[in-house]
Amino acid sequence: DKQEEAVDASAAAEAPGDAAPASAPSALTRLEGESAASFARRVFNSVYAADVERLLSMDALWKERTPPTPLRLEAMALPDAESAKQEETKVWSVEQSAAVLLHTIETVLTQRSAEVGALSFDKDDADALDFVTAASNLRSAVFDIPRKSRWDVKEIAGNIVPAIATTNAIIAGFIVLEAFKLLRGALDECRYCVCNRLPSGKKRDTLLTASRLDAPSGDCYVCAGGASVLTVDCSRFTVTQLLEEVIKKHLSFSKPTVDYSTVDGRDDQLCEGIADEVDEHDAAKFARYLPLALDKL
Repeated sequence: DKQEEAVDASAAAEAPGDAAPASAPSALTRLEGESAASFARRVFNSVYAADVERLLSMDALWKERTPPTPLRLEAMALPDAESAKQEETKVWSVEQSAAVLLHTIETVLTQRSAEVGALSFDKDDADALDFVTAASNLRSAVFDIPRKSRWDVKEIAGNIVPAIATTNAIIAGFIVLEAFKLLRGALDECRYCVCNRLPSGKKRDTLLTASRLDAPSGDCYVCAGGASVLTVDCSRFTVTQLLEEVIKKHLSFSKPTVDYSTVDGRDDQLCEGIADEVDEHDAAKFARYLPLALDKL
């Protein structure tokens, strides 16, 4: 299995700092010489199948929620994308959405390649609207959320930018007001606000209601100070088990960044949750750590 392969790959290494093969490229990075069609299908499989399967592996997330459904491109009979795009007021099927997504990615890469990396969303840009409609509908299908027609998406997108800007300005203002209290050391004066969307009765003239902050909960991992005690056999318990069984499954961290230090003063990083900050050297080092028992760190 993958863990055994990792052990074999690191068997020749005397220490975690030795050389190792480079990590695989990101699924969202187009490979040299890769066709637009192949890249589009690889992006689809990564976002709507592989990533969803990774979420499904976190059993604790789905105890009280409906689990997502991975989308299998190879199991779909894809219709003609151009025909689907003409049906503006009709909600596209999952197959139609998949066809439009693949077609739009191919179109941008082959016909608008000079704009790749500089494109921004515009509801009047047909390719942009097709992409957002298809991608959001596919995501909705994964999580069993009602899908929207191309017309609905255009209407929503036309209003969302000014709405986001206004909301951000309001929230930022309240954050600054609370920051002033923190700087003065007036922690007891800190409040969180609730917006009354439909003011009525005694509160008809009150748009915002301020409430005292809740006291820290002893059952909350963050409120408790973020400290936990784990008792294991360090000669047998591996880094992989620590990351997958304890940090991801038990503590519900999906993309953790983990550092360690030993009693004799050695320290290093076991993994990095932000993929964009991992270079080839770090990725190889993290891979070598995975099969190691904790007493080998």
